[in-house]
Amino acid sequence: MMFLLNYRFFWSIFFLGNMLSACSFHEQIHENRLTPMPLQWKQNQKIIKNITQYQIRGVLSWFSGKKKGYAYFNWYQKLPGHYRLLLTNPLGFTIFQINQEDQSTQFICKLRHCPNDSNIEEALFRMTGMSFPLENIHQWIMGLPGNITTFTIDEQYHLRQLNFSENGKIWRILYLAYHSVPSLPSLPSKIELHQGKQSIILSIYS
Repeated sequence: MMFLLNYRFFWSIFFLGNMLSACSFHEQIHENRLTPMPLQWKQNQKIIKNITQYQIRGVLSWFSGKKKGYAYFNWYQKLPGHYRLLLTNPLGFTIFQINQEDQSTQFICKLRHCPNDSNIEEALFRMTGMSFPLENIHQWIMGLPGNITTFTIDEQYHLRQLNFSENGKIWRILYLAYHSVPSLPSLPSKIELHQGKQSIILSIYS
């Protein structure tokens, strides 16, 4: 089945502290086995995983030391493992583009000082001041935990928070808002990624 997601713009920038609800379920690791999660959560995840085609657009904002800024993003997936991420500045000029097809990645960089080795994470670091983890991004934007095993869900069975470490850095991802989509579980409309005092905000509007 193929779906093209299209939902309205909700844009605001603010910082929130603890987002854990008293009604949330906490998935934990016990001897390589995961604590059972509610059936409704599993059913929602199965439906979302079956979406093969989708497109979302929005604003990416970053706050890292003295670096603050924003850019517009356009994400299009035509098949699982086949996606395009386009990042543009407020004037509409391309900053960079990522084309992913299975294990093949094409990276087009228009930054003033692009990495010579076409390193995507290095390009993101030069722009935002943060080393942004990309391995699971195509699942996180859909409200899926990917290969992260420590997370919380809320009373509506939405993903609420992810916690993981990468390259010695502790990351926390908060899902601050969801939007209803016909015939599908609600999907994220605002996501915050935190590493120390640094933050990236994804505000999805269509």
